[in-house]
Amino acid sequence: DLVYHALAGMDDALDAHSLFLPPDAFRRLQEESDGQFVGIGATLQNDPRGLRITGVLRDGPAAHAGLQAGDTLLTVDGTPLAGMELEAALSLVRGREGEAVTLGIERDGAARSVPVLRTRLLEASVDGELLAPGWAYLRVRQFRDGVAADLASQVTALSGAAPIRGAVLDLRSN
Repeated sequence: DLVYHALAGMDDALDAHSLFLPPDAFRRLQEESDGQFVGIGATLQNDPRGLRITGVLRDGPAAHAGLQAGDTLLTVDGTPLAGMELEAALSLVRGREGEAVTLGIERDGAARSVPVLRTRLLEASVDGELLAPGWAYLRVRQFRDGVAADLASQVTALSGAAPIRGAVLDLRSN
């Protein structure tokens, strides 16, 4: 712990893009960067009362359970999340593949319990749609291993009968 804290302290003197990660945090970063992880299929951020859902993976367990962006997770299997650090709260939400987790959520002032099955998920790094024949909109959701191949696959999928003549490449928020 002392060595990790010393390294983190030295990291503070570097530029804003440098970061020291202990082994557990580095493992989580690797899981996120390859786009495969075991979880509920929702993006979460800290909230004073727990975790706020900021997005739900289409066709993921959270979506099937009816969870929506804007919902607040208050408890995980009965454990309150208020005041908990983000990594500790996320470790309660994540778990072993195939295990069920009961989430206490609040939506529009009403609280309820929602069972969700943790599954192995593969999040697409690129989304796309045709704006008009030959014109595409491509959004890179996250830069990670294989994003160039995902982008090429989206262009091929959108090409259909007419080749893509131009595209809007959206790189915001990643």
